[in-house]
Amino acid sequence: MTRDASLLAEYARQALGRAIVAPHLDDEARLRAIALDPTIEQEVSEAIAHTPDGEYLAMDPARAGTRACAAGRSARARARRDRREQARPRRRRTPAGHRCRSRAVVLPPGTNR
Repeated sequence: MTRDASLLAEYARQALGRAIVAPHLDDEARLRAIALDPTIEQEVSEAIAHTPDGEYLAMDPARAGTRACAAGRSARARARRDRREQARPRRRRTPAGHRCRSRAVVLPPGTNR
């Protein structure tokens, strides 16, 4: 048995991990995530304060809020774009330059169906 607060907190975090993540899973049990721009990631990383009691984000709340809102807007725009792309059939160009639907069978020139 330990009384180390950091170690106990880590054990609690691991034990609660699934319960914390579960509400954020999609219908296929996938956790969607976004990648931050490297400059934003660096800014956030440098704003983490390390203390004997743990770590916390020591960024100006207004700045952190602005960054979080921008990331959210970007993620929502990407999700809308992905849904639109999935909803419509993709078109591609064949070597001969003809447009066809992605589900279509492309026959080599000179062959009959």
